[in-house]
Amino acid sequence: MVATRRLAPWKLVAGGLGLALLALGLFQAGPAVLRLYAEWGIDPRAPVTAESAAAMRAGIRLLVAADDWFGDPRARIRAGLYELRLAEAGDAEGAVDHDGVARAVADLNAGLARVPADPLAWAALSDGRLVVADRSGAAAALEASILLGPNEPELVLSRSTLAVALWPDLDAEGRQLAATQLRLAWDHDRTAVLALARIGGNVVPVMVALEGDPTRFAALMKALAEQR
Repeated sequence: MVATRRLAPWKLVAGGLGLALLALGLFQAGPAVLRLYAEWGIDPRAPVTAESAAAMRAGIRLLVAADDWFGDPRARIRAGLYELRLAEAGDAEGAVDHDGVARAVADLNAGLARVPADPLAWAALSDGRLVVADRSGAAAALEASILLGPNEPELVLSRSTLAVALWPDLDAEGRQLAATQLRLAWDHDRTAVLALARIGGNVVPVMVALEGDPTRFAALMKALAEQR
């Protein structure tokens, strides 16, 4: 009879450790893989159509599951961003889905409570809070977004739009932060800022933001006069 060879204890330990590391790697990779799969084929910048809305809803379900299963706050934030995009796109008549906005705000809050360094998510949260009439919360979220990423080219115009809407709710420091975004937006796309200023009541924040720079302010006043 051939004697059964016994594995050395160190081999058993090494094998167990290898399996543990493999399981840990799979657990850590799981959220990223699921997030990637959930967002596959979704373009958040494209117009919302029936087809893209269906894809986003399916993605939202997977992103929420990624957080539920793996504790992935970034997935919860992405779900909130897509929920807000869908809710603000509205129904066939263009009416905003306020329940959808409330869900988006809840998911953004839940994600940002765990990974707060996300200027895009804070800007979206400001937008969502403004829709649900939480103006003080919207102002706080806007300030957080600017402080975390003051020079984000893709955010300056949307944050400028929020700034003029929330101007009465911003304190002195908040207005200074908002003014930085309006100046950046002016340098990046003055046509868009002029269009924003033409909306009733918005011209005052824009003027306040640009008045500290004579060149910018003179250009603003000239452009406004030419458009009358």
